[in-house]
Amino acid sequence: MKAPSIIAYSTDSAVADHLRDLAAVHRWRLQEVKTPAGLRTALAMPRPIVVLWEIDAVSSDAAADAALADIHRSFPDVPIVVVSPSKLSDDDRPAWSAARLNLGARHILFPPWTKLVLEDLAGGLLAASIRRITGKDPPPPMPRGDAAIDLAEGVYDDED
Repeated sequence: MKAPSIIAYSTDSAVADHLRDLAAVHRWRLQEVKTPAGLRTALAMPRPIVVLWEIDAVSSDAAADAALADIHRSFPDVPIVVVSPSKLSDDDRPAWSAARLNLGARHILFPPWTKLVLEDLAGGLLAASIRRITGKDPPPPMPRGDAAIDLAEGVYDDED
C-alpha cells in the first residue's frame, strides 16, 4: 500500500501547517496543492487519502463548486472536508453548507476551527480509509519528541 496521504488544497499553508505534526507522528504524507489539476494528479495514485479543501464561504464561486463536484464524481471514496476561512451569518450557513454537501463534501468547518479539530477530523477519516482499504487498523503513532530516551543513562553508575 502506498503511504496514506492528507491533501491540503488551499491558497495558503494555514490548513497544512495545522496538520504537519499529525502527519509526522503517523508517518502519513502531507501534500499541499493549489489547483484543481494538482489535486486531480495527487488523487490519481490509489492509496488512503483525505482532502481538506479550503473554500471561502464569503467569496466562493461557481468554478470552485464545479471543481468540487467533478473531484467527488471522479473519486467518490475520498472524503473531502471543506474548510472555510471566513464565517457566514447564522441565516446563510445552512444553505451554503447544504450546497457543498450536495456537491460531495463530507464535512464543513467554519471558524473558529483549531489545530485539534483539524487533526481529529483528518486523522479519524484517514484511519477509517486505511481500515476500509486494508482491513486492518493503522499502525500506532510514533512517540513524540518529549518521550526521548537518554542513551547514556546508567553508563556511569559504577564509577562512584
